[in-house]
Amino acid sequence: VEDKNPQALFKAAHAFKGCAGNFHSQALMRKGLELEHISESGNFGQAHSLLGELSKDLEALKKEMKTFLQQKNS
Repeated sequence: VEDKNPQALFKAAHAFKGCAGNFHSQALMRKGLELEHISESGNFGQAHSLLGELSKDLEALKKEMKTFLQQKNS
């Protein structure tokens, strides 16, 4: 995003979307898809905003995973 490189953003967004799919996180997969679309439109201002939202969703997933692992190990 910082480099405003649409090809790099698309590649990273696509890989991220696949990783999110491994965790069955529909919200993160949708954001990855949105980033792919942003990379095609070149609206990098919108990408910055979306990255903030994505960060919050990642923290929520991290918390859910931690809770799950704690419950599994008790």
